[in-house]
Amino acid sequence: MSTAILPPQQIAPTPVAESDWSLGWRYERVRTANGKEEEIRVPLTPAEALHPQEGYTMPVRTLHDRVADDLCDMLRPHCEQQADVAVFHDLVFVWDHPEIGNYAPDVAVVPNVRNRAADRGTFEVATEETRPSLVIEIVSPKTREADRVKKVKDYALVGIQEYIYIDHTTRRGKESWEIAGFRLDGDRYLPMLPDEDGAYFCETVGLCIGMEDGQVWLEDVNTGEDLLTNQKVRKALATEEEGRKAAEARVAELEAQLEALRRQQT
Repeated sequence: MSTAILPPQQIAPTPVAESDWSLGWRYERVRTANGKEEEIRVPLTPAEALHPQEGYTMPVRTLHDRVADDLCDMLRPHCEQQADVAVFHDLVFVWDHPEIGNYAPDVAVVPNVRNRAADRGTFEVATEETRPSLVIEIVSPKTREADRVKKVKDYALVGIQEYIYIDHTTRRGKESWEIAGFRLDGDRYLPMLPDEDGAYFCETVGLCIGMEDGQVWLEDVNTGEDLLTNQKVRKALATEEEGRKAAEARVAELEAQLEALRRQQT
């Protein structure tokens, strides 16, 4: 009786999962098999991205970056009128609450800062003896639940007086913006009420914040004036300069006409 020899079974190799770099990355030193040390790039876990350390790299979308930059552009000149108020962008805050991990708010306004110009990698609340009075987060798709839910709880527990988040979504090709505001009441937040324009009044800075045509705006409630970004300031100066030159040209033209009339009369 003959026995058939079957070919060896082919086993498909287990696919190696690709690293997810969308949340960001950090670098760490490891020892290789030959005993040497080298620095490698490691993708951030969701927990690390939510509670970052100094040195983490966290990519942001261009729209997210534009809104945060515009807010800082407007807030910094406004807050510089007070020597001890600082505006920070993406600075890691180390809280003085044992249950709350680090956060790096998109925009944080901090009063009673002893040295506003100091070069900081982190802001340690216990050491600085102050904390943000206002935090503004631009919601990211990857961290939507954290920005809209978890931080509403955590920022209240660490004593931030006002919290604003700005959310942008696209459904069926249509863009929409949402702003939500919260104000501290004891150790929890109560929702702020928007005005008829959908804007929110921030008591901590004396400003109203709103969105119009995809642009964030701030208005000084004491003067009724809009705060301007650097780009808008440059445009306003350019327009003013053009107007000045046009006026000077018109004056020169009129003076030439008057001089011509005088010559005709003599």
